[in-house]
Amino acid sequence: MIDLDNFKALNDTLGHPLGDVALQKAATIMRSVCRQTDFLGRYGGDEFLILLPSTNLAGACRVAERIREAVMEARLSEIGGPPVNLLLSFGLASYPEDAVNQQELIAVADLNLYEAKHRGGNLVGTSETRVESATLAGLENFGTLDALVAAVDAKDRYTRRHSEEVAIYAHAIGEALELPQETLEDLQIASIAHKVGLIAVPDWILRKNGPLTPEEFEVIRQHPSIGAKIASTIPALARALPGVRHHHERWDGRGYPDGLRGAKIPLLGRIIAIADAYSAMIHTRPYRDSLTPSEALGEIQRGAGTQFDPEIATVFLRLMEKRGVTPAPVPTHLPEVVSLRSQAM
Repeated sequence: MIDLDNFKALNDTLGHPLGDVALQKAATIMRSVCRQTDFLGRYGGDEFLILLPSTNLAGACRVAERIREAVMEARLSEIGGPPVNLLLSFGLASYPEDAVNQQELIAVADLNLYEAKHRGGNLVGTSETRVESATLAGLENFGTLDALVAAVDAKDRYTRRHSEEVAIYAHAIGEALELPQETLEDLQIASIAHKVGLIAVPDWILRKNGPLTPEEFEVIRQHPSIGAKIASTIPALARALPGVRHHHERWDGRGYPDGLRGAKIPLLGRIIAIADAYSAMIHTRPYRDSLTPSEALGEIQRGAGTQFDPEIATVFLRLMEKRGVTPAPVPTHLPEVVSLRSQAM
């Protein structure tokens, strides 16, 4: 994954026509460096993607460095602009070391690209450099975790606010259950991180203004397992992994990614499932209107014992009642919570 650094600033200060020329120049250089067996394409506004068959990670790093240096030497003055260098950031991912399918491969490459830009840009990022950076940064101020969430939030502006809300509701549930402090901390981290797997979902699916096709829905359904894989590369997130992976499991066993049932679903996952559902339902999204807090609680109440852990659902309903919110009767024509598109995401 390749991104032209500071492209928005270039467009804003020098104009879009010169920005278009800069993109064309970068693409021409990439094409000259790539082999005939490689596949080069434009992935987004200022992003490119290169597939390098039969190439290991070390070889891909060499290709990326050659492109980076060649583009950096191509000053805009050569193409009719002021003497400004073009800079690229790279995110590399290798099969099967980093991923086992295409969605995971894109997710890891995208995350490594974000980390390279987060470190100042004009860099080649790999999973190894990202893990080293995360280990050095630690999680004292949620710096690494915040970077993960920001990478998804850049694709879908709803994510950060939603994750922060889920953390608040989940923490309140955990306190009501009298969980130990260590578990409450794990719950908070898992709540903030539970959507990081959405980095593997293309923007046009995340922002689609209408129903998803079965194929698109299947891409969405992979985000818990992809998120867990990403989080597993950061040792400090180890205890939070069950919440990231299992927040879409159902009490009746019809959830995903593992189809776990009842108490076999990790506690963090069961708590986040309720907090996630409630937060998702009370906010308007491009593809559906929001429910009122009372209507959302009605859905939680109806899903107790099928979609949600009935004990935890009861605790949450009591918590909200203390805040002055009671469940509204749910119209019989409404679908189950799990069938709402928001519950896939």
